[in-house]
Amino acid sequence: RPLDLGDPMDLVREAQAADPEADALFALLDTLQDQFADAEFSAKEVIAAMTQHVTGPIEIAIVDLAGEKPARSAKSLGRVLKFREGRIVHGLRLTGRQDTNSGARMYRVRAVEAEGNGFNRYNGTSTSHTEKGGTLPKYKWGEKHPLNPLNPEPSP
Repeated sequence: RPLDLGDPMDLVREAQAADPEADALFALLDTLQDQFADAEFSAKEVIAAMTQHVTGPIEIAIVDLAGEKPARSAKSLGRVLKFREGRIVHGLRLTGRQDTNSGARMYRVRAVEAEGNGFNRYNGTSTSHTEKGGTLPKYKWGEKHPLNPLNPEPSP
């Protein structure tokens, strides 16, 4: 009765589909992408964009993701954004870098292309030397591995 428990990958897919934080993060990334397009933004600029509306989509997304405190402070919002850097949700990823001039952390929402079919988009290891145009090692007929050089004689 090995199939009574089901396929483990089906369970993983169900758990990923029922992830409320991922949905809340996607809502935030989507609204940030709508607000800032492909431009960089800081947490302070997000707070400023939120104050333009009484209760706008950015504020709703932040409150859904992290509660009300990050929606009131740029420093708290910066922590929330930095913690979620690099996570891919429904094809969107938040990237960040430290701005050397202002010292602020700058963020950008990028669309991510599907790069692979494997688990977590993993397609295996890198290509071999022959696929990169390298040459095969020279072996003598019937030899599987080249001979190792002889070890030096031990000194007395």
